[in-house]
Amino acid sequence: MASLYEETRKLIYKEIFEKLERKDDGRYRFAPRGTVKTLFQRDNHSLLRLLFRSLVPSGQIVSNGVAFVEDGFVSRVEARKLSNFWGTLVFASCSIDAAVTALHRLVAVDAWPVFDVEEKKLGLLPLSRAQLNDLFGDHVEADRFFSNQACFCAVVLRNREEVIVQDASCQRLPYLKEDFLGEGSFGKVYRVKVAKHHFFDAYAEAAKAYNGKPQYMARKDYIIADVNRAREEYTIMKKILSANFQKREHNIVQSWGCLQIESSYSLFMPVAICDLHTYMMEQHRNAPQELKNKADMIYSAAGLASGLQYLHGGMQTEELEELVCYHMDLNPSNVLVFYENNRNVWKLSDFGMARVKTRTGQLNSYRENDFNSLFVRRKKLQDPSLPSTLNRRGEGTWLPPESIAAVPIMKTGADVWALGCVLSVVFAYLGAGASGVDDYADARQNYRRADGSDRFFLRAAHFKSSKVHPEIKARHEKLISEAAHRHIEERRAFSHMLTFLQESVLKVDQSQRCGAAAVKQELETTYRILQAAINDRRPSVIQAVSENFLQQQKKRLIPAKNKSSSGVKIGSQRFSSSEDFKGLVISPNANSLAYCTNKKIVLYTSESLSITEGHAGTPPSEWKLTDTDCFLQSLCLTKRYLVASTMSKSCLYVFDLEGGRQVDLNLTSMHRISLDVPAITNIAISPNSKTLVFVVRNETNMRGPGTLVYASLPGMIAFIRQELSYLSESSDHSHDAVRISRSHELLRNAIDLDWPAADIEHLSVSDTEDAYIVVRPELTARTREHKIPVAHIWMDNTSVPPCPTVDTLNIVSLVSHLLWRGVTDNSVTNLDTRDLMAAPQQDSSRLFVSSMIERFDDYGPQVDDQRDIPHYRIAKLFNSGPTGRLFAIGNVSSKQSMMLMEVGLSPALTVRELVKIPGLVLGDDMVAVAVDSSDKTLIIVASLTGASRRVIHKISVPKHGQSES
Repeated sequence: MASLYEETRKLIYKEIFEKLERKDDGRYRFAPRGTVKTLFQRDNHSLLRLLFRSLVPSGQIVSNGVAFVEDGFVSRVEARKLSNFWGTLVFASCSIDAAVTALHRLVAVDAWPVFDVEEKKLGLLPLSRAQLNDLFGDHVEADRFFSNQACFCAVVLRNREEVIVQDASCQRLPYLKEDFLGEGSFGKVYRVKVAKHHFFDAYAEAAKAYNGKPQYMARKDYIIADVNRAREEYTIMKKILSANFQKREHNIVQSWGCLQIESSYSLFMPVAICDLHTYMMEQHRNAPQELKNKADMIYSAAGLASGLQYLHGGMQTEELEELVCYHMDLNPSNVLVFYENNRNVWKLSDFGMARVKTRTGQLNSYRENDFNSLFVRRKKLQDPSLPSTLNRRGEGTWLPPESIAAVPIMKTGADVWALGCVLSVVFAYLGAGASGVDDYADARQNYRRADGSDRFFLRAAHFKSSKVHPEIKARHEKLISEAAHRHIEERRAFSHMLTFLQESVLKVDQSQRCGAAAVKQELETTYRILQAAINDRRPSVIQAVSENFLQQQKKRLIPAKNKSSSGVKIGSQRFSSSEDFKGLVISPNANSLAYCTNKKIVLYTSESLSITEGHAGTPPSEWKLTDTDCFLQSLCLTKRYLVASTMSKSCLYVFDLEGGRQVDLNLTSMHRISLDVPAITNIAISPNSKTLVFVVRNETNMRGPGTLVYASLPGMIAFIRQELSYLSESSDHSHDAVRISRSHELLRNAIDLDWPAADIEHLSVSDTEDAYIVVRPELTARTREHKIPVAHIWMDNTSVPPCPTVDTLNIVSLVSHLLWRGVTDNSVTNLDTRDLMAAPQQDSSRLFVSSMIERFDDYGPQVDDQRDIPHYRIAKLFNSGPTGRLFAIGNVSSKQSMMLMEVGLSPALTVRELVKIPGLVLGDDMVAVAVDSSDKTLIIVASLTGASRRVIHKISVPKHGQSES
């Protein structure tokens, strides 16, 4: 029969274990700060009282002639802060003899604190082995305690301070979750969720000094090159951490402290939504169309210049010691995007990891500290958005001419040069989006004297003989000219800022470069020019053309005035907005479509999409994202569900379109799901709304192979409802979303891919749970051919465990670009039998016809049917069902305007022009779906185009041999 002590020990062990975080992994489990103390205080300290009675059956012991009883034990454990000590002793399964010894030596004695033979304090964790041996007088008991105390000694991070962990085996890290975000030259970056009460902020109100809820942070890990040599530099770094700009400068990422554990060093900072490179090249590939949104980006850029100005001349330590920081690595990837006060804010990161000058005792005497020398440099990483092997882009792209000198003399002018380069690229983005940025980089790199390197100057034998890259002026002139076609004030703004960059910033001689303050001032002037145009409210050139177009389209569903095939009718509807929409999807049955911005989803249904004359239609349903630390990223839509994912958080928002409070489909019924997986890059739903598929990034390497995950959408919703019901009955209201761990059965169907998640350009899934992906092409060094992997993935759910099969086709094209979404967006209905893709080739397109199911047989790979479509470039292919009609949206090779065409494959390839689509031009984002009826095919084309951004076209195409009256 177990003793009372053993029964009590097991009871307390169970209570503690239930409160541990990450309890399923013995390497990482920890008790959050205050856990044991709270347990011991519960129910009038019942557990502590029970523990005392199990150790002292008589109810009292005599210490120094005074009786020591239960109440004294309770009060002294609290007063001497010994809760974690006794929690560790019980959790470590120490014997009753060890417990009684601790009772006599640490609690019953009147003198406090108690010291060991080396005059070190006993009782407060962590304790060394030597101290534990001295305390217990038993090596076995000491080892049990020592091996378990780390669980009760989780690190507490301190805002703007350095925390040093002397022995990693004695303390645990306070992370509830870690997500890999990326890596740079010196370290890797993670998004961590720090447990409540494990971040102390001495600058906050006393009541809020310890965070009362979990805190998300960005953590950048470094490896220290030489610990001993780094001591003096750490002193300077601490001064930087406490410098007054942390409270005053809005455009520099705050430091939330640092942590040293042996040879590793971590810096903590707020979590950004993304960096500027990701924002422009991945998340918002289309250029902003409205003047307001262009002005907002320039306002953000002015803030960036303000941050750089402060680094160069506005910093002081708490001792009023002057600091001058050279960033030395200013580029779009080190500019972080936050969302604050209803606008995007750009902030400089890694401000102190380059060079810092501190004033010494003598006036105007500075000492320079190079913090990069403290850390081990990692292998230079290739920009993940760029083709491999041939491209030397990113290697010194943003460095100034003086960087190639034998002894580089890098001053604040080096940062100003880099800022000018970044701004030049930002204006290229404002003019033509991500494609404009890529074209600009290609032009710089492919220039005959550029030696295959992408820089903003042409190097010479002596750096002073280097020349500013001529493509800069040529590109700026083109941007100014194109802006004149959009708005006269936009041209004025572009001309003002781009001319300033050429004359005062991008100068080979850094003595001729202006300072960051001047750049800020000119950006603010540029912003005011655009603001004046916005407030003037006169229509731009594009807006005037759009209004004329609307006047021509007042009568709905009448034959368009442009040339069309007999009986084809088209009606169009334009929706004005001051916001720039960045994505759109349409349901397979054409009954609903959705647009999204960074923070909003707008759903149009069969009612709100009505384009018939005299029918006003119902307003669309709208939903706004309230999270301030993430943007909406991807959408997918069926007739029943709309699912949205966010970037910087692995969150899904599932809208039950038929479960709201209105008769029509709407966005009023929503479930938020937090997934314990790395960042999500793509999502798709099967047309029958049963299967959700998404791609997640590699957990430790952003260029490592991604993972494709299958999940049952009905099962996920049922789990959510069950959890919400449970949480509504619980007193714990800290959950802001239902969380599904990666070990949950709903997420167990996972397939490792051969490609990084960032390279997956298209994802779709069929009703039979077959997934199809199109991968960004690989540029080979020898042939400059593009290999476009197209994979068909099917899951055999009848086996245990499920056995996935991946069938990959590599399409080789000699073109420089490929339209990734040539695979039809409603291809889930017909990809079992035919996969169609289009690649532009100068003045024609090539059509690939291949059977993915029968890709391989016993005799090897089959031969693909490849046919050229002369004189046309195809942007979109879609059909009206597995055996229905095949349509294309494209243009005549010499023109920009887009038209709807019907494509025939048998016996010969034919193309029939149906109707020009008003206002739609090459490069506009669009989705299209076709639905057959007995006498016609109804086609819905939705697009993001021009200044108006949202245009929806409804096209009626009669069946062959029929015409509509």
